[in-house]
Amino acid sequence: SRQATLFYHLGVRESVGNDPRSSYILYDQQDADKTNNMRVLCRDYTFIPYTVKDGQVWCSEEKLVNKEDSPLELSRVIYRVNSEMHLCLRKSYDEVFLKSLRHVRETLRGKELAQALSQVRQRMEEDNSHSLSGEVVVFLMLCYRDVQDYDTMIQLAEQHLQLMSDIKIIPS
Repeated sequence: SRQATLFYHLGVRESVGNDPRSSYILYDQQDADKTNNMRVLCRDYTFIPYTVKDGQVWCSEEKLVNKEDSPLELSRVIYRVNSEMHLCLRKSYDEVFLKSLRHVRETLRGKELAQALSQVRQRMEEDNSHSLSGEVVVFLMLCYRDVQDYDTMIQLAEQHLQLMSDIKIIPS
């Protein structure tokens, strides 16, 4: 059945460490009882029931739709959910990254710290999906100050300014 396949795939995602909060389930809301049962079974995930009416796809999930907007086109709801997930995942990534940086800064000194920071910087450049938050930039600046790597501090500041100028706001 489709439901068994869905739960198999969700289980696989969880077994490899994917956070349920980083996934959402779209469900065709044909029967209110079945929809509520599915919502209960998928309580750890963002659950988005939808209906198709007059060739349009609508979402009427109360948690996802403002009262004045009810109902919203499904595409707008998905855009909103994706934006919220991106912020949540980025915050989580920043927390893990900062924890790692703190550990490096507390345990290493001198050339070992400089070498570890170089590896961190290289990893950040390879991972283009992560833009630097202000907190990460400040902490990196403190680390580079500890090893007196002022050239890298300047490069980091310039990179952060460039990233900030490249940000485009897309209205919802």
